[in-house]
Amino acid sequence: VLLCNGMGLAEAVAPLIGKAQLVMGSTTSGCRRSSEGELIVSGDGRTQLGMLDSSPAPTWLSPWRHGVPEFEWETDIRSVLLGKVALNAVINPLTALHGVTNGDLMQPPLRAITEDVIKEVQSLLCSADAGEIASALPTQVRAVCDSTAANHSSMRVDMESGKRTEIDAIVGWLLSRFTPHPPATPILSELYDAVKKRESEVLGA
Repeated sequence: VLLCNGMGLAEAVAPLIGKAQLVMGSTTSGCRRSSEGELIVSGDGRTQLGMLDSSPAPTWLSPWRHGVPEFEWETDIRSVLLGKVALNAVINPLTALHGVTNGDLMQPPLRAITEDVIKEVQSLLCSADAGEIASALPTQVRAVCDSTAANHSSMRVDMESGKRTEIDAIVGWLLSRFTPHPPATPILSELYDAVKKRESEVLGA
């Protein structure tokens, strides 16, 4: 079971697991680590799992139905994952670079740039025939920012901890999927470059 932010991970893992079944997933549940190292649940949410070939749920996965709150099996997990990466492409780099909580993106002065990034991500999605996901994105961003207003995004936590972020699997993946003639995304591209620069400064790479 692969529960990670971003895309492109299945292709990296597949050669390592042979004939084993690979289940992809997305969750809106969250946790954070306290200063004492304790894991603290910061939000209960929905966990969606599925296989890229749209197979039904395997029998060995049945314990998840009982042990994971709000568990759902999705036959179209690709769309679920694409929606999640689009959402993260808006929220994560902005919160990481500005050092703010999710809720701050819906308030001045960051609301305007957040809406601009949403539009750029929508243009990428529409160019990939994912119009339904694009249409739902503004509402989803607002809902997540409101429901997790006090939360720190995973990218912000990684950046402030001096760790490598998920920028390549999120924004980098989106920007690389639509070459050689992608729609113009100047702000999103600038955010990607800024996160990569901050990473290189911290990691010395």
